[in-house]
Amino acid sequence: MFEAQVLLDRAGFGPGVIDGRHGRFFVAALTAFQQASGLNPSGTLDKPTLAGLRRDGAPIVIRMLLKDDVLDASFLAASSFFSIERGTVQVGLGTKR
Repeated sequence: MFEAQVLLDRAGFGPGVIDGRHGRFFVAALTAFQQASGLNPSGTLDKPTLAGLRRDGAPIVIRMLLKDDVLDASFLAASSFFSIERGTVQVGLGTKR
């Protein structure tokens, strides 16, 4: 679910908050993507839809080692999500445009 949310956002179909949860904004974004891509607009994340979302092949999450002084408020505000898990910082950026 998280992957699909990031890919929808990257493709310009905002799924709402990127949180890995299935909600009404996700379904609306998924349906709009399916319609725009000539897929069955079911609102369900099926294999053809996931394949269409994965077309660009770009990674969903990039792991980086950042020093404390890099993590200022402007950097965090520009990211779609930010988390620290077991000492690893994960930052997800929104659309590629």
